[in-house]
Amino acid sequence: MDGHHRWPTVAGRWRAWPIGLALTASALMLTPNVGTARPAHSPASVLGARLKLDTTRPTSEDPGVPRSTPSAESVPTPVFTQLDMISTSTGFAFGHIKNRFFLWKTTDGGKHWHRYDVPQVPSPFGIDLSPIISFQTAQRGWIASINEKPLPPGHSIYQYAGTLIVLRTTTGGQTWSAYRRKVTPMDQVEQIDFVGKDGWIRAVSAGASNQADTAIYHSGNRGKSWSLVSSASGYIPNPQSTLDALPTADVPMPMTFTNSRDGWVGVGNVIMHTSQTIATLYHTTTAGRQWLPLFLPIPKILQKGYMTTESPPVFSDGIGTVLVWYIGDGHRVVVAYHTMNSGKSWTAEPPWILNADATLQPAFVGPNRGWLIGSVDVPNRLPTLYAATTNNGGRSWSQYSIQGALQAVLDGGYTLISLDMMSSAQGWMLLDRLNTKGSVLLRTRDGGHTWHVQRW
Repeated sequence: MDGHHRWPTVAGRWRAWPIGLALTASALMLTPNVGTARPAHSPASVLGARLKLDTTRPTSEDPGVPRSTPSAESVPTPVFTQLDMISTSTGFAFGHIKNRFFLWKTTDGGKHWHRYDVPQVPSPFGIDLSPIISFQTAQRGWIASINEKPLPPGHSIYQYAGTLIVLRTTTGGQTWSAYRRKVTPMDQVEQIDFVGKDGWIRAVSAGASNQADTAIYHSGNRGKSWSLVSSASGYIPNPQSTLDALPTADVPMPMTFTNSRDGWVGVGNVIMHTSQTIATLYHTTTAGRQWLPLFLPIPKILQKGYMTTESPPVFSDGIGTVLVWYIGDGHRVVVAYHTMNSGKSWTAEPPWILNADATLQPAFVGPNRGWLIGSVDVPNRLPTLYAATTNNGGRSWSQYSIQGALQAVLDGGYTLISLDMMSSAQGWMLLDRLNTKGSVLLRTRDGGHTWHVQRW
């Protein structure tokens, strides 16, 4: 993954890793994700993080709960839709102020943020259909979106073509060039992933009855041009469908590529299954043109039926780890699967059993060092912090206590929606409060034990 093997950034509905795994069975029956679990077309990482707009003074860290939205006389608060940190010091935030999109960049670990206008992004966009960003280096990055127009009366969705717009920068966001092509019937970009000069865009159509089409676009020239390489057959007949496409399902499908041809997609499900033939992973060795299912062993305690939520696989030198959340038979468990041969075979570790409803975010730095951080629901009480870490890829987990601002922020009605550990010590966390435009940005420098609010 271009030199760093942290948990892959997944944009869109499974963004920044992606993207809080809710272990509430009733919620999963209705939506694939809450946190990552989301209503259809709701980004997993829709943020209103408050970042510093004045670039002349450093940002301070304060363990207290952040203030409310600034007054009308102050600088408008941006609504952030994505945070993409690429190192402990350098990262990007993307969002909008009054329906105008901007990119923010930091090169000093969040102390200062420099804002760049991105006029080529169509505006206004609904927050649920926000463009997706992905940066490979401090200078090279992309913004992708699908621009739609209302369907004319009497026209089928397959008679309509939206426009895929991919912006490309080699100046760290200061200047952009644009690529456009007609696409049908996709209506949202969910993820961008690059390895070297090869890149992939994963887009989805509108979902209905837990069904949706997924299309994969590929670029072999650092995003200068894109071609359709895979498209599902669809719950509505699709004239652009290809063989061996990803399944037709309105579920999270986090994607990661390890080289120019080898890629993986994790597939969750929102329906209780009783068969052991449900594929949890899909694999391509043809740069995304054909996807073949892989069947991971199911925990014995869930043989009578289960639902799953999937995480993106993370690889380093042929060693890989993927986490799968299972819910069924009264159990809520996390299972880590490992490969030592680049995915040719996978073995399951003993289930990590959670006996309470929990909303957790995973983060990995390489296939062995990982975290699960979030909250558990306790009857008649506010959500309680839950944190666990592993040094052996999920073979065993150790719970630990968190200090700092996180519990107070959760008590204020915020939900953890993005956890991004950049090293064994440094990481970022974003929390959002439902039905508001305000979010909170936290940072740790001690491996996730202490979290402080980063003011803007």
